[in-house]
Amino acid sequence: MYPFQPLGILFFSLRGGCCYMLSQVAGHDSSTVSAANVDASDLVAALNNQGLNVQFIHCDASDWESQVNAFISALNFAPTKTLDVVAVFAGIDDSGHLVDYIHATKASLSGPPPAAPSVKPLEVNSKGAFYTAALALHYFRLQPQGSSATSADTRQSKALIIVSSLAGYIDDTHDSVYTASKFGSRGVFRAIRARAQQELNVRVNLIAPWAMKAPMTAPILAKLSEYGIEEGKGISFVEHDVLTQAVAKIAVDESISGSGRAFAVVPEGAIDIDDDLAGGYGGPKLQELMALRKKAGDFLTG
Repeated sequence: MYPFQPLGILFFSLRGGCCYMLSQVAGHDSSTVSAANVDASDLVAALNNQGLNVQFIHCDASDWESQVNAFISALNFAPTKTLDVVAVFAGIDDSGHLVDYIHATKASLSGPPPAAPSVKPLEVNSKGAFYTAALALHYFRLQPQGSSATSADTRQSKALIIVSSLAGYIDDTHDSVYTASKFGSRGVFRAIRARAQQELNVRVNLIAPWAMKAPMTAPILAKLSEYGIEEGKGISFVEHDVLTQAVAKIAVDESISGSGRAFAVVPEGAIDIDDDLAGGYGGPKLQELMALRKKAGDFLTG
């Protein structure tokens, strides 16, 4: 595991096992960790019982004022009133496929039009990531304060980590809005990484996980069941520890800089996708990674 120096860290919409593991890693290295989510209070209480500097902030990632309040709370929680690492994990998946939505209604000129489809994943996953990026770049400029602020507190750069998904790179037919939203969060990464590094000294990197066991993956398992594929077959899940180590490395490793890197988190580990012009924006590397998934017997579309 990559050690943290004492940092001010804010995790947005990180839930479950990954929230617990990442907060443990950072907290054990004397960092202050703020977990902003609709609910992670039970996990944070367990971490506080271990003596770690972790707080829970209730936050709706799709709401600007809610995110502002989360940043202010996280900044005040940190001894130096600064943040060094912000990671946005916003990822809800609850809308189904657009074609299934179409099949559920009849087309008629005389009848009522269809109800508006849910776009909640776009609100949380894409808009939420954009809001987090804007506020992180804004507040990263603050200088350390207080008696605990020393020259050692000033790092060479700050780290903004955007967690998209491999659904933001490949065809994924179980939830159209989720897939669109993860292409959107990848777009935020691609749009800001160069200038954020050059003008603000902020390293913007992206993580794109393959499927991980979480409440959000239940629809995937249900869809596989429809095809007669039992749980444990048809998809290889990534262990939470792989994601934890990838985030920890990106957060503290100053050598991961330049124009920003994108890492696929797959059962084989965290692998740089080469999502830039020289790497064909991830195309060749993704072909290799998907060939591994196909060889493992994972169910793929597209």
